[in-house]
Amino acid sequence: MIEFMYYEIIAGIVLRIDPEEMFTDSRKGTIPTARQFCMCYRRKELKMEQAEAGARYSKDHATVIHAIKTIKNRCETNKDFRNRWNLFLKKCKDERNRLQEVIIKDYGDSEFKMSLTELDRRHTNLMYHLYNFVEGLGDEDHILMCIKYYQNKLTELYRIMSKDDNQGTLG
Repeated sequence: MIEFMYYEIIAGIVLRIDPEEMFTDSRKGTIPTARQFCMCYRRKELKMEQAEAGARYSKDHATVIHAIKTIKNRCETNKDFRNRWNLFLKKCKDERNRLQEVIIKDYGDSEFKMSLTELDRRHTNLMYHLYNFVEGLGDEDHILMCIKYYQNKLTELYRIMSKDDNQGTLG
């Protein structure tokens, strides 16, 4: 099973695909767009090198460059696309900010450097379960229930991380 990163889950939700499809060579529908969203996000927002930004999807640096140009051009010419891209960025930013707040609260500023990469890695499966849980639900009450469930699961994860820290297993 693939461990999904939060931005892959968000791309799946915004573009209405199963995040697992991003790891195929498919060019159908919005699958390539979801990959492009993620590669561009990894390059621009997470400050990864071009080759590293594409490697997760078995793509090279040239494909990442193409993805960045494609997103820029489509945002300039297509309002619906621009809205989806902006929604994707907003949701990713909200998720990272929320994680940062939790980390600072739980670990303090000095531990923040450990933080995002490790936390991203550890909570991605919970995001995938949230995606599956929310998928197809339109009722606001159900969505709020899903979010509450997810927050509870993250709290459990942070407790586990805290125990790991105390035992010296994180590095």
